[in-house]
Parts: sequence; C-alpha cells; structure tokens
Amino acid sequence: MTNMKAQVKSAKFTTFIHTVQLSANGWGLDDDTANELPYVIQCPTMRRERIRYVVNPNKYSETCLTLEDTISAVNAIIRKLGIADCDCRVDRVDVAIDTFTDYDTLWKSMNYLKELCGLHWGDNKNSYRVIGDDMKKRSTILRTDAHILEIYNKQLESGDPQSPSARCEFRFTRAWRGISRQSVRGALTWATTETSRILNALPQYVSRHSALQSERLLETYRIEHAADREGRIRDLRDFAAKYGDNIYTRLPLQTLSKEIQHIKLAKWLYDYRKSGGVLTFISKKDIIFLCKKMNESIREYTCKKGYSANKKKNKNTA
Repeated sequence: MTNMKAQVKSAKFTTFIHTVQLSANGWGLDDDTANELPYVIQCPTMRRERIRYVVNPNKYSETCLTLEDTISAVNAIIRKLGIADCDCRVDRVDVAIDTFTDYDTLWKSMNYLKELCGLHWGDNKNSYRVIGDDMKKRSTILRTDAHILEIYNKQLESGDPQSPSARCEFRFTRAWRGISRQSVRGALTWATTETSRILNALPQYVSRHSALQSERLLETYRIEHAADREGRIRDLRDFAAKYGDNIYTRLPLQTLSKEIQHIKLAKWLYDYRKSGGVLTFISKKDIIFLCKKMNESIREYTCKKGYSANKKKNKNTA
C-alpha cells in the first residue's frame, strides 16, 4: 500500500453545500436588514439589474446534513429575504468536501487532483498555489470561466483548531444555465451530481498528465541546470529535493533519469531514500481510491432523507 493510499484510507470525508448565490429581479429586504441575518454572508450587490445575495444555508437553523435539508433551507431563506415572488434563481453553488486528515499530509495528492481537474476542464492556465509568510501551505486553486476548484487549509483559514483540517471546494459559477437548473432543487442537485461526475472522470487523465509533466520537468531542469543560473541545480538529487511536490508518478522521474544522468531509476531511488531523501509517487489506483472515497461522501449527503423529512415522519408515527 502506498503512503497516500494509507493516508486516504483512514480519512473520513464529509460533503455539503457551503455557499449559494441567489439573484432576483426585484428587491426584498433592505441591505441593512439583510446584512443582520446570520445566513447572509456578504453584503448584497446589484449587477445587471439583479440583486444578489450570497448565503450559507448551514447558518439558517439546523446544520444541513443532507441535500434535502439544504434545499429546504435555501427555499426558506428566499422567503425570508422577500424575493420568493420575484424571478429568483441560483447563480452559483459551492460544494465542499471536508476532512480532518492533516492538510499537509494531503497536500501533494490534492495538488495532483487539481491538475487532473484542469485537464478535464481543458484549462490549467489559471492555476496556482498560495503559501503564507510562515511558509505554511494554505491553498491550491484552479479557475476557469465556469468553475473554481480551491483546496485549502480550513484550520488556518478559520483560525479554529477544532475545524476540519482540509476543504476541497468545487464552485460552479454558472449554476443557473440549463432548463433543469431553473429551480433551487434543480440547481443544487445538478451541482452535487456534477461534482461526482468530475471526480469519476479524473483518473482517465493520469497517463496524459504524466507525459505532459515529463516534458515540463525536463525543461525546468535544463533551465535550472544552466551554468549561469543562480542557485544552480547540479544533479537529479538537487532537482528531486526542490521539485518533489511536482513529481507525482514514476514516468517524469524515469524521463529525467535517462536524459540527465543515464542511470537506472530503481538504484538511484533506493540510494536517494536511503540517504534521507523523501519522494512519494501517486499511482492511478491511488487517484481512483481517493475519488471513490470523496464520492462516497457525496452519495451519503445526497441520498439521505433530510432533517425536516425525518422530523415529519417521526411526528406522523408518534
């Protein structure tokens, strides 16, 4: 079992819809009154003659443990905001997947997940990582016109050591586009289904990513190895120490070992690790396993009956 698989096997993931952006073609509550509501988490804004509210349904009353709970909470929020009789729609949905497994432990595998997602979305250009002044890894982010994937250290972001350590958040910024999404239920159901579909698709990009990464890392080595380069990297060991977080599979390292030092990878890797070097690989099976675990949490969230439904059932059977 690889290190990553051992880490993920012990991890417990929890899925929920964290944020919903609503818009309406008419006014409900005034801004000051809306801002006082605990579930309105940003000041209302006006864009293209539509008022926009960003809400967290989990702050409405009960914590939304299921999709049905969330749908009920969002519909109730729409009524409370006074926009139920307007042309109200869901513009954006943020699906969060949390885990208490240490963020730094999952850092490399989550970066890999993000890069595979970039290939799936056909855009890895607007992709970056954020590291704080304290050198702690804070987030890894991918943005496209219709999607945002952000994986971040929830404990650092919230300042709460009791919160989950890592959060993987799929944000759908065009949730309202499509006939099936023209209702709260349709938009929220689509977002969770789409998240699951994305995760199911990612393993198919492993081979393609390895080939692309081999080319990128070889070019990076040539630049870093140049004689006039400040802090020049002299050999494969120096390169692995600096860029180990970018070497996800064996193929890029095999390419480097052949092109650079003409050595056998197995022998070099044995010596490198024996002398204290740390380098882990993530296999396709590992990615399949990770995506499966995350998808299990989505199914748990979407398939369970909601709090309100269970409450009604218990009342009827009392």
